[in-house]
Amino acid sequence: MQGKIKFWTERGFGFIGGDDGNDYFIHADTLQETGLQAGQLEPGDRVSFNTRRSRHTRRIEACDVKPLPATVVKF
Repeated sequence: MQGKIKFWTERGFGFIGGDDGNDYFIHADTLQETGLQAGQLEPGDRVSFNTRRSRHTRRIEACDVKPLPATVVKF
């Protein structure tokens, strides 16, 4: 799937607006699984991602988040 980062909170979570029209929860810990940190992606950045059922809430969340080539990752 693909979408855009909608926003991040200071508490380490946010949402991706999927191209399918749905919003997907994303937690900073999930980004770290792919080697990213929350501060490296900003609202509006395009990403690809998969979904899975959260281990904690049992709701659907984004995982395997990767920036798309048009997105500049800040180091």
